[in-house]
Amino acid sequence: MEVLTELAASLRERDVATLRTVVGELDTRTEISEEVLLNAVKNTWHGVNMLEILLRANSIISKNVILAAGSNERLGDKLIDLMFKKRGEVVKEVESVMIAAVQNQSVEVSMRILTILFEQPGAIVAVTKNVVEAAANNIENGKKGMAILLRYPGTDVAVTEHLVQTIVGCFDGVVVKLLFERWSLEVVFTEKVVKAAAGNTQSGKEVMKVLLEERGSDVVITEEVVKAAAGNRWSGKDVMLLLLEQRWPSGVITEEVVKTVIAKFDKEVVKLLLEQQGSEVVITEEVVKTVITESDKEVVKILLEQRGSDVVITEGVVWTVIAKFQKGAVKEPLEQLYSARVSTEEVVKTLIAEWSEEEEKIVPKQLELGAVVKAAAGNQWSGKDVILLLLEQRRSGGVITEEGVKTVIARFDEEVVKVLLEQQGSDVVITEEVVKAAAGNSRSGKDIMLLLLEQRGSEVVITEEVVKAAAGNQRSGKDVMLLLFERPGQQNESGTGAINVLLGCEFAMVLNQDHMLMTLFSAAVSQERIRLQLYAHQ
Repeated sequence: MEVLTELAASLRERDVATLRTVVGELDTRTEISEEVLLNAVKNTWHGVNMLEILLRANSIISKNVILAAGSNERLGDKLIDLMFKKRGEVVKEVESVMIAAVQNQSVEVSMRILTILFEQPGAIVAVTKNVVEAAANNIENGKKGMAILLRYPGTDVAVTEHLVQTIVGCFDGVVVKLLFERWSLEVVFTEKVVKAAAGNTQSGKEVMKVLLEERGSDVVITEEVVKAAAGNRWSGKDVMLLLLEQRWPSGVITEEVVKTVIAKFDKEVVKLLLEQQGSEVVITEEVVKTVITESDKEVVKILLEQRGSDVVITEGVVWTVIAKFQKGAVKEPLEQLYSARVSTEEVVKTLIAEWSEEEEKIVPKQLELGAVVKAAAGNQWSGKDVILLLLEQRRSGGVITEEGVKTVIARFDEEVVKVLLEQQGSDVVITEEVVKAAAGNSRSGKDIMLLLLEQRGSEVVITEEVVKAAAGNQRSGKDVMLLLFERPGQQNESGTGAINVLLGCEFAMVLNQDHMLMTLFSAAVSQERIRLQLYAHQ
């Protein structure tokens, strides 16, 4: 049998005669294996001659052999014709012949196989699920084979939801039209069928148009249908434009539908959605977030032009903007800002420039600035720029807590603090905690303290806790204390001056004696008094 297998696959003409000799010498009870028959029908040069020889012997034509024969791009029609002529039982395997025909890559061979099939007496031509799927998998020629089958008067189609789904989802308008012409009453319309049409990558618009023409009242546009069109990279836009021109049932334009259209389609589709569906399109916070994160400037422009009054910049929207380009799969925008490695400045600038000239709409009054400041403070790359932009947009006032002021003064430089004091005015209360934050700012402590003394000097009280904060400031604490000593009239908690507070601060003396001694000497404090105070604290 191994010799037969090799001979059946041979492309040499002389091996045809050799095969004839070998088969003639076989015992009539020896059955030709399926493998030998498969090699013969796959033979693109001598397949017909090889098969004819093997059919004279004890051989069984299986479904696999029929499928392989019908798939032969050169000889498929001749092989199938030979099987029908030599083995009448093949007529019982009509489905296999049809599958073989529609999956053949040669249009001519495919058409001839179907013609041969139609001519067979007793052949029942039924388009089944398997036939449709085989045709659908043949991108080049499958639709032509399906068209031939559906046009044949003797064809029977078992119309099921799955079969209709496959046809509208994989074939062109011609095939779908043929289905409706003969089996319209049997076609049941479901959401799955319309979804399949919306997702048809090659002929979505053409097929959807046929559905609307044939059974327009049954075509229900749902959220899932819109999502299917959105996922159709090749013809989804055309499908959506076609659907948007139809009358949609009330309640269909859900928040998810609007978000999907904005995220997946361009300005043309968004504009038509807003124009055609009118008040049915509700601009929610989530919709605005989607516009910011997933659409381009053109879509933003269309939304503002047509529905600008409905666009509200909420706290959630601001957080979305701040976190838009941050890295890391973390849950909260705040956490994202702590580990940010890309600039958020451009995001905020874009929001300010594109959305509205009304500043109070950019950052709402109810937004607690402290949390935003803390987030920006953790962004070492562009935190300063972000907080300056946000502060600039809050000229109309709003909630500014002690925690927010402390964070600005402790984390940023005098430029940011100056803007804070100018923009927030009396809302900024200079408490002990705020002065401590200034004294402890390692980078800009002196400049910030000077700014506080100049602008709000009467409110700056030098307490023991403030001195402790300066003592713990290794980088600029000395400059902070020198600044305070240079202002002898500065108010403090005991009323006798900052030096007495310093000398009475055991914690500061123990923590950083050398630093304090240097400070005191610089302030021209008597050595005797220093020795007495140090002795008292030992």
